[in-house]
Amino acid sequence: MRTQAARWEEMHNYSARDKSISFLRGFPSNEIAEIKRISPHPSATTVIWSRERNGFQASYSEHEAPLSVHCVFRGNQLFSIGRRPNLLLDQSAYLILNDGQSYVHAVEGTPELESLTILFSVNLVEETFSPEFSGGDVLQFDCSSKNRLPVQFCERLRQNDNIVTPRLLRLRALLADSAAEEVVIVDELKIILRRMLHVHRDDVFAAEALPYQRSSTKLQMYDRLQRARDYIASALDEDWNLPNMSETVGFSPYHFQRCFTQMFGETPHQFLTNCRLNKASLMLRVSEKSVTQICGEVGFESLGSFSTLFCQRYGMSPIRFRNTGSDFSINSNRS
Repeated sequence: MRTQAARWEEMHNYSARDKSISFLRGFPSNEIAEIKRISPHPSATTVIWSRERNGFQASYSEHEAPLSVHCVFRGNQLFSIGRRPNLLLDQSAYLILNDGQSYVHAVEGTPELESLTILFSVNLVEETFSPEFSGGDVLQFDCSSKNRLPVQFCERLRQNDNIVTPRLLRLRALLADSAAEEVVIVDELKIILRRMLHVHRDDVFAAEALPYQRSSTKLQMYDRLQRARDYIASALDEDWNLPNMSETVGFSPYHFQRCFTQMFGETPHQFLTNCRLNKASLMLRVSEKSVTQICGEVGFESLGSFSTLFCQRYGMSPIRFRNTGSDFSINSNRS
């Protein structure tokens, strides 16, 4: 088994041989802060595949990153982006952050942590995106002076889909294969970028369908409602009601409920209940906590109401659901 020092040296030499891409495979997350020291070429795209021991926890101070995509296969990551509410990233979703975005994040692995982070170089993004834009075509949700790219993504939790998620899983498999050639991995990174642009355009089309006159208003409303939904989903144990939900985006309760329902096809309360049930089903699969503990952690006050709603949703009790032994993970793509 290689020592940690040997793996650091191997990584440094590999980066020095090729300036296009750097890899960190299986390194402890508490050493990710050293990434700039390891990779002597800041223009390189950096791929971090981190696997951690049981019960791992760590937090990282504010830092600025290029366009990036984040996902976890096991465990959780909590992101604090600017002055926005925290986002909780688990294995049900992935997160795209814009070029120049500053954020603070913490990681927790219970029972363990496995995460994948891709920090794209501007050169690779421009090379991949340039054929997609013509005549100054710019798709922006929230313009930032730090963003160097012709696109600004809506920074929201994106449920696992059939567009980006399969390629993240493909990249994970390539990183696990010591025989995988770098050119194959670079091609995979370009595919991921093109698919990120695809889901971004889906966001723009969805925003354009909102019933407002000005395009800028449509994009702003879409972005704010997505943030509110993410905040609710990231704090399921909160004592949520319509007034404090609406406060997350500065709307009146009536306006928030109407806009939220119109955009997502369900009321804020229905969304909250569905998120709590989804989280409970995941915890039943991957944790050893009791049903009573899970009930409290996802925000249900009554074990009886939790069990009733769970049976209505999944057709079986929480205990039976746990005992069926079906796989419930990021490998199950959701549209």
